[in-house]
Amino acid sequence: EPEAARIKGEALLAAGKTAQARATMAVAYRRGGRDPDLLAAIGLLEVDAKETATAKKFLELVANGKTTRSRALVELAKLRLIEALGPLETSTARLSAAQMASVLTPLFAARELPAATPQLYATIARAWENSAINPESAHLAVLDEGVKLFPRKTELVYRTALLKARIGLYSDSAELITLGLQHTTDPEARPVFDASLHLAPGHHATECTRVDAKKWPMA
Repeated sequence: EPEAARIKGEALLAAGKTAQARATMAVAYRRGGRDPDLLAAIGLLEVDAKETATAKKFLELVANGKTTRSRALVELAKLRLIEALGPLETSTARLSAAQMASVLTPLFAARELPAATPQLYATIARAWENSAINPESAHLAVLDEGVKLFPRKTELVYRTALLKARIGLYSDSAELITLGLQHTTDPEARPVFDASLHLAPGHHATECTRVDAKKWPMA
């Protein structure tokens, strides 16, 4: 049965037998298995194998399903974001309202599941960085939630700080920059935070957000 195949496949994966895990789950799919968690598990295996097109095919199948795998929804959002921005992610690429909804919908679905991750919140931030519409303070409340949960996650703190500055919340931004400097242990991240201390009234943070935040690749 598909459920048994998924469990067996995940056991093989945990044992480091990735090829066997993929084969086991693929057989279950070919035999008609369409359980959302099976599809999500296959999609995640393809993500880890860097088989982007195949991964997206399976993850799209659980976009409206009831998977319990929050990472599957986060990875789907990442793939949709990459596709919307294009391979070069040029400085002129902007997400439309429809594209933003496409990216954010699976992320907020993942947020309702147990064990939220820093990647979930960082991907929300990355989407807003590239949005054609500036976020409002209420839109960034979810990032405040993420920072409270993961104050030591440098990328999330930095992206949130720059988005706050972008919409004029300079005091909030400064507090986040200070938080990042307190917690970061990455020698390459410290000068990035230091360089952002100039963000204050009279400075336009939009381009800073879009360029400097790319110092952290999509994780």
